Amino acid sequence: MDAKKIVIENQEYDLPEGFEPLGNEGLYLVDWSLVEVAELVNAEEKEFKFFNPRHLGQYDQDKNGDNFEHMHGEGFSKPEMRELMTDIVQNGVENIVHCYFVFGFPKDKDGKPVTTEPKIIKARVHDGERRYLCVERARDKDMQVYCRQTQQFKSAKDAYAKVLCKIDCMTEEEAFRRACAISETAKAWGDGANARLVKMLYSKGKTDDEICKLLNKSKPWLAETASLNELDDYCFNFLLSGKINRKVALDLAKIKDNNARQTWLQAAWKDALENHAELQAKNEKLLEKAEANEEMADAEVEEAKGKGDSAKKVAELEIAADEAGEKTKKRKQIKAASAKPMVKSKNLQKARGFLNALRAPKIKKKLEKVEEMIEKNDSTVDMKILHVLKVAYQCILEGEDDIGNVLKRLAG
Repeated sequence: MDAKKIVIENQEYDLPEGFEPLGNEGLYLVDWSLVEVAELVNAEEKEFKFFNPRHLGQYDQDKNGDNFEHMHGEGFSKPEMRELMTDIVQNGVENIVHCYFVFGFPKDKDGKPVTTEPKIIKARVHDGERRYLCVERARDKDMQVYCRQTQQFKSAKDAYAKVLCKIDCMTEEEAFRRACAISETAKAWGDGANARLVKMLYSKGKTDDEICKLLNKSKPWLAETASLNELDDYCFNFLLSGKINRKVALDLAKIKDNNARQTWLQAAWKDALENHAELQAKNEKLLEKAEANEEMADAEVEEAKGKGDSAKKVAELEIAADEAGEKTKKRKQIKAASAKPMVKSKNLQKARGFLNALRAPKIKKKLEKVEEMIEKNDSTVDMKILHVLKVAYQCILEGEDDIGNVLKRLAG
């Protein structure tokens, strides 16, 4: 296609001012005022429009008093955004934003859309919203930032008066599918956001096949993710805040009694906090030891150099010091990775009590024994009792807690 022509909603238009094409690879130098991010999704609107699923990961402090930080999805927390902002200020925007052509409203002097004006052609971001938000904030505050083009620090308004964008002609759903594909290699949206996304797509009339195609996921993944929406708000907030993982959330979703589910989760969280405190103390001690060894190894190198030891000995000590430094680095990574407490399956199993005595291997062993007796048609035991035991063991193994469902299976 002619670089001076673009397509929006199957209609061809001339490329307007503010977009400077750079070759035929979809690269453009774009006026900042012509770049935008999608609005927050409207769950009530039936028409599908592109949006960032990260925003579906929002959670708040819950009514039971647990201290949840208010945030908007994975990647949007204050520490994460602050870290990205610092990197952009010091090093500039390394990766260009990816966009698609849309009709949007012009902005006023404060950067707000002027909806009373006729729509104009703009570039909407489908990959890089966090970078966009950081640059927008830097421009609003007129911060001094590093400009990669001039390789010097300058006003953000000057450095980002124009930005390099990769822009394609695509529909709203095509842009969303592209964002889904990119999310597999970028920072994940999170299971809570995915669950809400699936729920929203169903509300818009999307079928299983359409959702799987849109998200590039399998039907088993879709069924599991949809089941997470059966969690009450209290438990769902644990998923959104990263206090439970997908496996624990799926186990909780199988528990139909809300009171029992919340009680077990509270007990499991308490146990997880105790485990985490022990782990943190252990990691801190190991890190202190690694740092002490690194400091000693560095001192030995300096001592050898001061004594005039042979180059060979100094080299050997330097290698040992480098290895000590790597161990310290690894210990810091391990400590950082375990900085946040999380409920694991073992915490939930411990909280549920009855699973302590009937661990999965034991249940399977008893189930296999019962099945063997049924196959042999053991005359010493009532077959009805054996079938009841088989269903009971299978229910325990699957985490079924709804007595109504157990009775239905027995009746079947």
